[in-house]
Amino acid sequence: MTRNTGMQENFTYWKRPWHSWMVLVAGILQLLCLWMNVREYGNVSGAGVLSDLEWERYAAQKGLQCAFNALGAAAFLGIFLIGTWARSKRSARLAEGLFLLVLAFAWGIAGIVLPLAAPDGNRIVWAFVLLLALGGGIYSLWTNRNR
Repeated sequence: MTRNTGMQENFTYWKRPWHSWMVLVAGILQLLCLWMNVREYGNVSGAGVLSDLEWERYAAQKGLQCAFNALGAAAFLGIFLIGTWARSKRSARLAEGLFLLVLAFAWGIAGIVLPLAAPDGNRIVWAFVLLLALGGGIYSLWTNRNR
């Protein structure tokens, strides 16, 4: 038997070799969706066919949709990078916790600066995602501190 020295020689982040490529493809698809939503927003904005109230609703909805696409792309691409570079379970969990806190910070700033927390309950959705990211990051770091 060998003694466990904290480093796992055969650590792999992915259960199957193709999982990493699926996560990368998901991130790229989220970027594609973001690009398409931004183009649609520009087209509708240029057409000028919506009333002021409808434009406000459309802009808030499309802003939240773009924010979710950006968050999804960042999450998938970040997990791809963590999975590629992590050499131990501990370093992977530490990176995941820090990454979730960075995502929560970015989501919080985006919600304050951009009109993501506008009408029709978007504020609740924005706050829920913020709390999930913060909670996930804190939980991951908390459980990783004793290992």
